[in-house]
Amino acid sequence: MNRLFNLDSPVMVILSRVADLVILNLAWLVFCLPVVTIGASTTALYRVTLNMADDRGSSVLRDFWEAFRSNFKKSTLLFLILLVPLAAVVLDLWILLGGALPASVFSSVLCILPAVVFVFAASYVYPLSAQFENTLVGTLKNAFFMSFAHLPVTLAVSVLNLLPAILFFFWPTGFWYSLIVWFLLGGALVAYTNTLLLRKVFRKYFPKEDSSAEPEE
Repeated sequence: MNRLFNLDSPVMVILSRVADLVILNLAWLVFCLPVVTIGASTTALYRVTLNMADDRGSSVLRDFWEAFRSNFKKSTLLFLILLVPLAAVVLDLWILLGGALPASVFSSVLCILPAVVFVFAASYVYPLSAQFENTLVGTLKNAFFMSFAHLPVTLAVSVLNLLPAILFFFWPTGFWYSLIVWFLLGGALVAYTNTLLLRKVFRKYFPKEDSSAEPEE
């Protein structure tokens, strides 16, 4: 029994990681509240999960705040830029679902394809911003090309990012039952899982194993 609760035991390591993710998730939610800070908060979220995946970092809250502060300007601009294609995608889907276009395979593809492209690229933007030093244009360009260059990973990450929406629309009962889990843990757990998938992709772009440098284009 004493060995079970040893700080180095698998049980305690898992419990410690879950506790860190809960703290991280709550910090992410709080810093997202002003809305305009969603980009900076999400970049900070991924910076901490990248640290966790590599067993680096000192304190969840300290690392989160430092990443939020240092990436605030760039990530906020990224968020504002992404609002433009997001609005276009929402409008396209609203037109499609509202019946404003004749129902056909062509009209469905015409409206759904931009949404897929947006989700794929957006899934990479904040993890890339957290991992690499790059310009706004460089980050957006790399997000687009990497998302299609690594489709299996992109599909997995995109589904994880959309999981709350998928549950809400296709299994609302399950969504409401799991709401407390999403509130306490969901965002950070999704980001951590995404990080485990994406860091294998990112490592292919590390110049000379420098994890903070600009990825090769």
